[in-house]
Amino acid sequence: MKFKYSLEKGTKKHICPNCNKKTFVRYMDNQLQQYLASSFGRCDRESNCKYHVKPKQKTIIAINSNNCNSNFKHSTFKSTYDYHKNIDLETSLRDLTNNNLVIYLKSNFSSFDINNVMRSYKIGTSQYWKNSTVFLASGQ
Repeated sequence: MKFKYSLEKGTKKHICPNCNKKTFVRYMDNQLQQYLASSFGRCDRESNCKYHVKPKQKTIIAINSNNCNSNFKHSTFKSTYDYHKNIDLETSLRDLTNNNLVIYLKSNFSSFDINNVMRSYKIGTSQYWKNSTVFLASGQ
């Protein structure tokens, strides 16, 4: 095995995160025989989309075209912070009974410790991803 990561072999295609077409080939970890994060891969629409994110690559190069519903422009993608409305954050802090992280913490720690962690990190529950954990950024 020469490379740690490679594009998935075969004809299986996934939805491209850039153009939303089922033309995306994902990267695989050759040692673990499993997919990397869904953002790592290459779109086969080379003349239109050009989305290609390699493992360990810190930039995303993509071309915006008329055929592609993309927020990317022909430049390097720079990560930015995205903030949510306070009402959405307050809502996420309410229902912790089904929160996957809180359920795990309850199986390993005392209620006192869990409450301190929840208060310190402002743990919330996402409504978009069922029972997943969200954190309120400090200073918010």
